[in-house]
Amino acid sequence: VFGRDTGADDGCRRAIRAARRIDMALDKVNRQLESELQEPLRIGMGLHVGPLVMGSIGHDDSAAMTVIGRTVNAAARLEAATKDLDCQLVLSLEAAKRAGIPLEGFETQRVAVRGLSEPLEVVVVRTARRLPEPPRHATGASVRAG
Repeated sequence: VFGRDTGADDGCRRAIRAARRIDMALDKVNRQLESELQEPLRIGMGLHVGPLVMGSIGHDDSAAMTVIGRTVNAAARLEAATKDLDCQLVLSLEAAKRAGIPLEGFETQRVAVRGLSEPLEVVVVRTARRLPEPPRHATGASVRAG
């Protein structure tokens, strides 16, 4: 969960930065373990933006912070879609727009997401490190997908 204290736009930028770093770290691990792995390790990530409920669930010492809601469910479904789309990251177009990153050259499509009445416009990202580094602060730049 990103942006809890800084807002959704900043949260989207931070989430994309994190996805890029995760991909770079995974690449490093794969290079280090290349001789031991039959094939490289792969991961899938789903990013979406919207309202959610955050709270502690459980009793006393066993309580854990968790998040629930449509946004969380959609992000989980986008992560699951990485398998079918053979990519590392499925990013909602809304999250990409709020992050202020250019999307020229990235595939976009509409994906049916269980629990949502309308398909979600998403960006299909083969490897997260290919995403442009988000600006540190809002730029007001328009985002085009194609």
